[in-house]
Amino acid sequence: MKKFILILCIVSLSALPLMAQEAKPEVPAMTPEQEAFTKAGAPGPYHKLLDPLVGRWKAEVRIWEKPGTEPMITSGTSTHTWIFGGRYLKMEFTAQYLGQSFIGLGFMGFDNVGRRYVSFWLDNMSTWIMYSIGTVSQDGKTFILSGSYKDPVSGNLRHQRDETKVEGPDRIVSRSYEILSGAKEFLSEETVYTRAK
Repeated sequence: MKKFILILCIVSLSALPLMAQEAKPEVPAMTPEQEAFTKAGAPGPYHKLLDPLVGRWKAEVRIWEKPGTEPMITSGTSTHTWIFGGRYLKMEFTAQYLGQSFIGLGFMGFDNVGRRYVSFWLDNMSTWIMYSIGTVSQDGKTFILSGSYKDPVSGNLRHQRDETKVEGPDRIVSRSYEILSGAKEFLSEETVYTRAK
């Protein structure tokens, strides 16, 4: 009797892989359209160039409201993490501005189809979303993106160009340049990020 039970157990266990194979549903082959969308949606080398931005950062911020004025200086923190399997970099920023808590949220990624970097930014002191597109330098260390928004004072468009340079594993410098309607470009903001230890 014991021998019979042992044989039955061995036969049952050996049948498990066959049962698992039979239960596995057959995956249909992808159409050319599905293959194209899958390839376009996969993170690649241009996404990897954003890796040095990942982490927790201390931020020293200088803001110039107009050319030739003294900057307002403040500090904050920023946490940058990958989301959606390395497709987008999420940036969560907090600081003090004009005596109030400033909270910003940004996203940045690379559009494989458009062959360009894309980003958008929103915060608790505005009701518009800043959308920017751009490129990276040949050495892969400086991201240059441009966008525009409507000036609340004049109603005219303000064009903004952002340059984010990876200066080392623990230091990033981001500079924003603005062009007021009909005026020359000027440095409006500089943020120096140092990695939080």
